[in-house]
Amino acid sequence: MDDVIANQPVVIDNGSGIIKAGFAGDQTPKCRFANFVGRPKHTRVMAGALEGDLFIGALFIL
Repeated sequence: MDDVIANQPVVIDNGSGIIKAGFAGDQTPKCRFANFVGRPKHTRVMAGALEGDLFIGALFIL
């Protein structure tokens, strides 16, 4: 059982532009990805427009 992972804390940084995650003590995060969350600035007036108050991921960048 040489592949046993030690009990090491995970660090998650929920930044406003980029989310980073890794293990405590590492110099750099193991993964980084863009944080895409948005809210509409104005009330939707077009018929057939996307409905909702919060958009996440691909729906945000349409």
